[in-house]
Parts: sequence; C-alpha cells; structure tokens
Amino acid sequence: MEEKTEIFIIKKENLTYPENYNPSSQYPEYPCEELSEENNVYHSIRELFKNMGLDKENFGKTTWNPLGEIIKPGQNVLIKPNFVRDFNPVEKDITSLVTNGSIIRAIVDYCYIALKGRGSLVIGDAPVQSANFDVIKEFEKMDEVIKLYRTKNFNIEIIDFRKKICERNSPIDKVSQEGDPKGYTIVDLQDESCHANKNVDFKRFRVTNYDPDLMRENHNDIQHKYLISSTVLSADVVINIPKLKTHRKAGLTCALKNLIGINCLKDYLPHHTKGSKNENGDEYLYKDFNKVLHSFLDDTINRSCATERLKLGLLNLLMKINGKIIRLKEKDPFSEGSWYGNDTLWRTILDLNRILFYCDEKGVMSEKKQRKVFTLVDGIVAGEKEGPLEPTSKHCGLLLAGHNPVAVDYAASIFMGFDYLKIPQINNAFNIEKYPLIKNGVDDIEFYLNGRKSGIEGIKKNSFIFIPTAGWMGHI
Repeated sequence: MEEKTEIFIIKKENLTYPENYNPSSQYPEYPCEELSEENNVYHSIRELFKNMGLDKENFGKTTWNPLGEIIKPGQNVLIKPNFVRDFNPVEKDITSLVTNGSIIRAIVDYCYIALKGRGSLVIGDAPVQSANFDVIKEFEKMDEVIKLYRTKNFNIEIIDFRKKICERNSPIDKVSQEGDPKGYTIVDLQDESCHANKNVDFKRFRVTNYDPDLMRENHNDIQHKYLISSTVLSADVVINIPKLKTHRKAGLTCALKNLIGINCLKDYLPHHTKGSKNENGDEYLYKDFNKVLHSFLDDTINRSCATERLKLGLLNLLMKINGKIIRLKEKDPFSEGSWYGNDTLWRTILDLNRILFYCDEKGVMSEKKQRKVFTLVDGIVAGEKEGPLEPTSKHCGLLLAGHNPVAVDYAASIFMGFDYLKIPQINNAFNIEKYPLIKNGVDDIEFYLNGRKSGIEGIKKNSFIFIPTAGWMGHI
C-alpha cells in the first residue's frame, strides 16, 4: 500500500485576483525587488506551500525553496495553464475561462528559486483552434513576467503549442503556424489506449470543426495516436495549473481535463462518437432523422473537399434550418456529445494523462514514470453553467494542490457539489491497471483545509453548489 494521497486546500472568502502580480511583502525567499500594495493570491500560494510542509526546515529563511523537492537546478520545467480561449460570449472578460496570471507569476517565482537560475522554464498550452493567443497573453500580463526575468538574465518562454490555427468565424480554414519550436512527437498507445476496449466503429469518432477522415487516420482498429508537444515530453517537471470549471462533454474540467492542451492538433482528439446511444454512439440519446442529417451536414462542412464558399454557405444555411427543427421537436436536448452519456472524451483525457506520466522524450511508453507532475488549481473565480467555453463566473476563493491529478479532481468534484462516480474520467481513473494514474482508493485520500486535517464531511460542509451544464443537469 502506498502512502495516503494528500490534497491541500486554501479557502478564503476574501481571496481575489490582484491587479499587480508582485507580492505585497518582501518575503525572505522572494527573488525580486518589485512589490505591490496588495496581493493575497501570492500570500495564499506561499501559505499553501507552507501547509504542505515543503522544505519546512527553511521556512522563513532566505533559503526556503518549497518546489526544490520536485525541481532541481538545470532541469526543464513546464507550466501548463488553461489558456483555452480569448473571449467569453456570456461575460465581459475571460476571468472565468483561463488560469489567472497572478497564480502563474507566483509559480514562476518559486520555479526560478528551485532552478537557481539554471535550466529552462516554459509556459505553454494548446488552446482551441480559433483562440487568439496574443490576446490571452495580454490579458494574463505574461509579457510583464517575461520582462521582469529578463532583467535577471533568465529567459522564460511562453509557447502556443498549436500546430494549426483558424479565425473565429472560419473554423474549417486552418493554417499552419510555427507552434512548438521543439516540434511534435506522435505517441501511439495502440491496444493500451482507453479507446481500445470500446466496442465501437472508430470511423464514427468526432471532434467539432475537424475533418472526420483525418481523425480516422489516427484512431482506428490498430492504432490510437496523439500528437504531443515535444517541449512537454522533454520536461522533467510539469506544473499543471487548471481552471476549475464545468464542462459540457466531461462534466467538469480540472487537473485531468487540462491535459488536453499537451496535444497539439485536434484531429488526434476523439471528443464524441457519432450516433445515438442505442446505435452505440454518444452524440445524443435517441435516434432522430434530423440529428442524423445534422451530423451528415456537419461532416460534409468539415471535410476538406467542402471548402468552396458557395457550397459552404448553402450547407451552413441547411444546418441552421435543421437545427431549428431539432429544437422544435425536443425529442432530446443533447448534441455533439455534450451530455452525461458521453463515453468517448474521458478515454482521451486519461490517455493523455498516462502519456504525460509514462511517455519518454522519444514517444515510447515506459513502465516507470518519466517526469514529476504537480497540480495547483485556480478556483478563486471558477466557472459554472455552460463551461468550458461559455462559463458564468462563480467566486469561490479556492486553491487546491496535490501531486496526484485524480485525487485533485476528486477533491474538486466535492467542492463543486458533484458526484465523482458520475464523472467518467475520475471514476474510471481508479480502475486503470496499465500505466495507472492512482493506485489507492478514495478512502486513502487525505484533506488539509487551511492548514488543518479535515475529514470528508468537513470538506463537504465547505463545498459549493455549482450549476452544471444543461447536458449534465440532474445527473451529477
């Protein structure tokens, strides 16, 4: 039996994002000189590390190095935030969409302390194809962080891992970009993929706004391929900083789901399976002629042969008319796998997490874990209702931290008021034997709330009531 898995939590009603990311106190270990008037996020992250007992012998000294237990000088470190998209149609900004820059900045400082000025530090993600990465960087004030460390002769890179991008209003017109300067590595899990034991026709795998024929080349009867950032695979340590949100296809998005962003082309990411549940699909519940037609039109638009402007205009018009018919019939409200019956996306999520832990730099899976992973969840302002792309802000004042992403997501589900048994990527993660993500059960997970050990009932008393997405309402 392994040691008990520990999750550490900071919950403060007054915890809010600062305008200025510099700390408001000259902490003994602080590697810079710049200060701000008030930054309780930086203070709370520092408090969280103290509560975890990280380098406790040196706390309060200039030599305190909390991340030194997982990061060594000269190593390659990746910070993986959630930079999913640059706009939220239901709110004026993207606060509830993305990991806040104030959290990233504090983590950068402690990574720098651990590296002792030697090694590499990258902030990287692969947002949705239409996201404007420059707008996200500006919102996050990442250039200010990079500029600060250039004065210390330490280079921090921020990388858009995507291999292809598109305009918001033209999702099928994708163009290549430089992407990851280290390139990409194909990892084929073959029959070890979580998709391999699913009794479906792999030709029916889909991801919105992508050519289904390309998906078929990567996921089929003999192979299950992912296109992974080589920067990710060359990392010795990954600091995963997800945003706590609801998710239309996965129930919730936190530590596990955030790993979608290490794959750099969506053609490699099955999100749902075409067809109704009684057809062994999970796109929607009941078989319906108009939904079959809708899927056919969608596939036709997404195939590369349908790029003629006139043809696209006609197809999109038919899609809109058919969509109105579907809504009038109200046989079932589900579409695109955006409901609790999705039996596809969780498999993709767990495959990518297993790759992060067990895949070496050359793209070969190993029995031994290849890198250390640490998770810090941004739940200060979380997202409820129609996440992950159209969430409504929910202030929670919450930070969660741990070394095991499954345990972190289990804790996140409790705080959201959701039943983890109804969230496939969490529930199924406990049952993986090959390249396991967690070996103990939920009874072996220990919680520490604001520095004090807490039982599960104490955590539940401090939980919130998140409103799930429409497709998960009444289920979780």
